[in-house]
Amino acid sequence: MTPDTYPTDLLQCQTMSWQVIGGVIEGLRSIEGASPDRLPIGRGGLWRIEMQEVFLETREEWATWRAIRARQRNGATAIVVPLERRPYFAQGVTAMGSAPHSDGSPFSDGSEYATATITAEVLSPAAHAAVALRVRVWNAEPLIGAEPFTIVHPLAGARLYEVIGLEAAAGPGGSTDYELRISPPLRQAVSAGEAIDFNRPRCLMRLEDPNGMEVEEDIVSFPSVAFVEHLTSLRGEPA
Repeated sequence: MTPDTYPTDLLQCQTMSWQVIGGVIEGLRSIEGASPDRLPIGRGGLWRIEMQEVFLETREEWATWRAIRARQRNGATAIVVPLERRPYFAQGVTAMGSAPHSDGSPFSDGSEYATATITAEVLSPAAHAAVALRVRVWNAEPLIGAEPFTIVHPLAGARLYEVIGLEAAAGPGGSTDYELRISPPLRQAVSAGEAIDFNRPRCLMRLEDPNGMEVEEDIVSFPSVAFVEHLTSLRGEPA
């Protein structure tokens, strides 16, 4: 079953922050709701994404918030959360492009398909839990560190990573080859040729607090909500 995606274009917040937290996971939940007391990890921590002061006023905004809250099953259900800010762009581009459906209409929340302005791929295989990655990037400004990106793994789903160190060399056809140090470690092994997405960084998450989307409903409300990385794969296996 494909997880929902949190609609950041519709449910806009005042600020969004993301960081890797912890070295031991307390109270990990699986998709089935199992919650072991403690899980020691060599996974380098978990992503945490917090949205502060989400603006809720219109009927569509309220309905969408309630629907996500209902489907989250008290934090046991996975949801893909995109980063609102996209700090890494293609050469000469200062904002993301977008495109509607073939009939000219957008999605129900008014958003459109993001046009992939950067192309990147894995150059060499890397094992599960690796922190080094060789990649090739086309049509992009030089990496300098702290760039977020996503790899959509076959089992682990969409996982968020960040560049924490790099060495660069010229590649063929105007590309750049990088030896990257990344955080957190790879959630699943990767093969040469796998796609890397710098255009729309996102991660498979769950609610940090099972009641984290409860809100006192008024004409206008400004709730905050936090998600943590979901460490169960799409098949219910540890990522």
